[in-house]
Amino acid sequence: MPELPEVETVRRMLENEVLGKRIEHVDVFRDKNVVTGAEEFKEAVKGKRIEKMGRVGKFLIFHLSGGLALVSHLRMEGKYYDGSYEDPVSKHEILRFRFEDGSRLSYLDTRKFGVIYLKKEDELMSAPPLTEVGTEPWATDPEALLKAYRRKKGPLKEALLDQGIMCGLGNIYADEVLYATGLHPLKRCPTLTLDDAKRIVEESSRILKMAIENGGSTIRSYHPKEGMDGRMQNALKAYGMVGHPCERCSFPLAKIRVGGRGTTYCPHCQRDEEHPFVVSVTGPIASGKSSVGRYLEANGFRRIDLDEVVRELYQDPAILEEVDRILGLSSKENGLDRKAALEILANDQKKKSELEAYIHPLAYEKAIEEAANSHADKLVYEVPFYLGSPIEEITNCLIYVEASQENKEKRILERGKNPEEALALNGSYPWLEAKAKANVVISTNGSIDDLVAKLKAYQYLG
Repeated sequence: MPELPEVETVRRMLENEVLGKRIEHVDVFRDKNVVTGAEEFKEAVKGKRIEKMGRVGKFLIFHLSGGLALVSHLRMEGKYYDGSYEDPVSKHEILRFRFEDGSRLSYLDTRKFGVIYLKKEDELMSAPPLTEVGTEPWATDPEALLKAYRRKKGPLKEALLDQGIMCGLGNIYADEVLYATGLHPLKRCPTLTLDDAKRIVEESSRILKMAIENGGSTIRSYHPKEGMDGRMQNALKAYGMVGHPCERCSFPLAKIRVGGRGTTYCPHCQRDEEHPFVVSVTGPIASGKSSVGRYLEANGFRRIDLDEVVRELYQDPAILEEVDRILGLSSKENGLDRKAALEILANDQKKKSELEAYIHPLAYEKAIEEAANSHADKLVYEVPFYLGSPIEEITNCLIYVEASQENKEKRILERGKNPEEALALNGSYPWLEAKAKANVVISTNGSIDDLVAKLKAYQYLG
């Protein structure tokens, strides 16, 4: 977990506690963590004085007398603790330095991922691992960063974590930089502009410097020192804030996985041309989904009604033939016999399930393809059956629309249909589960003006 600010905090702490001390003895309790060899390490550092504490990216550097340097990477859980050499050995202790004054410095690592190298001072920056470390943000040229990032084919979040290009950002501060710049975590690196690169460098520098001033972030098990907490976690805008309102637009922050890493972002603010803001509207039949969809369409959204998509599919002779086979109907020249189909679907759950298993994937596929071809930056899907669909995976905001039974029946009658049959078609659907997932729940029992007033209250929908 420790990122550049946390490592810098540890460096400063160690500078106050071990600078000038001479190493009398070293105990290594787990040889694997000393990459360059435990026995050689123990012999080489004996009698050496710690002359300076340094840092390159996330690597700690103990500059020793005699032209040697100890390079330490804390990885996820590594920590340095001081105290008396006579203190009991912890079960997580990897190694322990005994100094001439009787004090000690222990390296502990519960995950045992941390690594330690012994290097010659004059070869420190000309051999791995430090030759593999990129520039720190405040020393990074935006044009060079852009050139390096554009060579990568993956998403921007993964590029930010590449320590060989610009070092210092881990999962926490990468989320913070993306949020601050307004860039989408999945934005493809080849689409970056010079302005994007300048903002990345600027915000990376600002955020990491602020984190250093705050002693890093104490999250989960990380502490720079026993009994000491960082304060940067209190200033984080994105990381760990899933479901909290965005400070810019009040939209709930969401979490996705990018390259296997949890990534928190604002779906409304952090957008690009390849990742439109997607609103899905769902709810029972005659609840008012179309009224909400049409409002959003009038406010710049590209509207796609899944019911209309299905009706278009029924015009395809091959699809209609399969639908007739499932329902046991005979095709007619003017398309599906909807009245007969509704009666079957209302009374035969097996045929209803078989039809849905056939037609729904086709409808979702066509709806997603239609959206991609539209190149719209804002989309609204009207989705009768939302849960478990591919639409759910790409939705940034789910609106659940509800209405009273009386109003639903009235609307169905106005359409010239049988309310009992129509309502029975989706009566078994888990509406309460869909409602629980919604970002916005809207009742359409009032007038259109009432509905518009409710929607206007959510500024990110306008």
